[in-house]
Amino acid sequence: MEYEHDDGVCVNSVSVDPAGRWLATGSDDGIVRVFEVSTTRCLRKWILPASDKRERKVTSVSWCPAGKDVLLAVRGYQVFLLPAMASSAKGAEDTPGQLLISQSMGLLAGAEGSPKAKWSKATAKEGLGGGKHDGLCVDLGKKATQCSWHHKGDYFSTLCP
Repeated sequence: MEYEHDDGVCVNSVSVDPAGRWLATGSDDGIVRVFEVSTTRCLRKWILPASDKRERKVTSVSWCPAGKDVLLAVRGYQVFLLPAMASSAKGAEDTPGQLLISQSMGLLAGAEGSPKAKWSKATAKEGLGGGKHDGLCVDLGKKATQCSWHHKGDYFSTLCP
């Protein structure tokens, strides 16, 4: 099976969700894509907002192992948490990933920030459906290259060489 990307763009990272249904990729064009494994159809395509135009590449993607449909993506100095299967229909119930991100934003609203990392709301443009989805962005202040979840999905870590 082949998972097609636009114009032969270089793919830097792949991750299969815990249930084996979806494959996420991060590539040089700064786009995170989610494919259906069984059909190779591209279901989601996020164009991540960039704080620095020089850091376009998405170098790492990782699914939350807790089945919350949350996807981590590393791009330059930022880590994004995206609700992978976000519902865009009006009146539709939020997915577990959307609920987790909404709850996290609520907790961050009154919290004092860390001097090491700045958490904020990020809106990622959805390249296929034309919509926008709220996620979280962590600005690390250092260039990150890789991300990984704890096996229970309680927390994640990043590598900043």
